[in-house]
Amino acid sequence: MVKMDLVSSDDQASSMNTVSANRIAGYQSALSALESFSNASELTGAAYDSAKHYGARVLTPLIQGAILLSEGVSQDTMALPNKYRAEVCEESLDSDVLESQIQAYESSLSSLRGIYRYLERDCSTKPSTLRSMSSRMASLSNQKTEAMEKLRKLNAFAMSSPRVFSNLPEVSAAMDVGIGQVQTAFANFNGSFQVPSADQLGWARTIGVEWKKKEELDRAYQRVLDKLKKGEKLTEKDIKAIEAYQKRYPGRELPKDVQKKLKAAKSKAVEADF
Repeated sequence: MVKMDLVSSDDQASSMNTVSANRIAGYQSALSALESFSNASELTGAAYDSAKHYGARVLTPLIQGAILLSEGVSQDTMALPNKYRAEVCEESLDSDVLESQIQAYESSLSSLRGIYRYLERDCSTKPSTLRSMSSRMASLSNQKTEAMEKLRKLNAFAMSSPRVFSNLPEVSAAMDVGIGQVQTAFANFNGSFQVPSADQLGWARTIGVEWKKKEELDRAYQRVLDKLKKGEKLTEKDIKAIEAYQKRYPGRELPKDVQKKLKAAKSKAVEADF
């Protein structure tokens, strides 16, 4: 059975977007606190130095990974109802209901066909009666076809939807390793932190690569906003930056002036093609 409650999915996406935003704000605060701690020149000594080093090499990438995953979860949850609308339809559907409807349509059609054939052989049957029945059968056939198409699309969506939640699998795996190392470090804490060796910090490098991509995307989007504030025209590169930002953060609504400029730039691009 496949059932998609579109209203519930929208509500869940909205709720998850809010939860993720709150979590990310907390993680950002933790990153700022770690940065302030690392830059606190008055905190000196072997214990402080080891804690600062550990915070920079281990805790910082771990928190960055948590931010990336929170953004990914929010993106995935928002993407699901959007994917459904694009691939299926704008209404909630239940495969059991659709299958029952299809069976009912076929049953009605079968009965009508039998009656039609009987009346067709009866000379007293008026042509208008046959036309009316023919029209009714055509209508039922169309309804059956529509229901079958909805069922096909719904099943196809159910088969492909798990891929929506496969965002950042490398970061998720890296986080598992990092969390395990931190748990071990705190369990064995003896007054100073031991930073894992370089070959043990492959997980942190994985997160670092994704974090760099995020920062580059955010900077590119901010440059577009700065250009708009100055009244500068958007280039094709700027448009791609906005589209990439939208794709990564589907739950974030673009400012109206950005939406307007983006729409105008796309329209000009279409006109140029002609």
